[in-house]
Amino acid sequence: MERILTSFRFLASTALCCAVAVAGTTRLLADASGGARLLAASIALAATLSVMLLIASAVAAEETTSTPEPAPAIAPVPTAPPPDESHVVLRERLEAGRALGGQLDPSASDPRVDTWIAQVRQMLERDKPGLVGYFDALSRRAYADDRARLDAHTRRLATIVRDLV
Repeated sequence: MERILTSFRFLASTALCCAVAVAGTTRLLADASGGARLLAASIALAATLSVMLLIASAVAAEETTSTPEPAPAIAPVPTAPPPDESHVVLRERLEAGRALGGQLDPSASDPRVDTWIAQVRQMLERDKPGLVGYFDALSRRAYADDRARLDAHTRRLATIVRDLV
């Protein structure tokens, strides 16, 4: 009940009701003496406060008799989400790209780099189409050789696998 009595809504409505009751009684007794108007205003104030306290106790009684809603069960949070199939496949492609980078000769051209990039792009288009543009942004850059191009693409795929998938 204390929460209801101290709420802004209850206090504001009580003040408004008391003001209306006191103003109404003093206006009705405008021709009476000052003492009669004071007595009538006091009675109106006491009656209004009594009614408001009855309302507050009824609301408090209703809140205590109502059945509380059951608290929702808290499910345990998994420590790490299980990887989906696309995440596993992209991780495998990342390892294959790193292995290919170790096999490349510096400043040599190798068609396997184009094949690897195309395969990764196709996988992203199929499984994660929102990430294709992020991966393809590297194709607009100029690279010194295929090894540098493959390194840039494997770093980008590592970022995708680590942060975005």
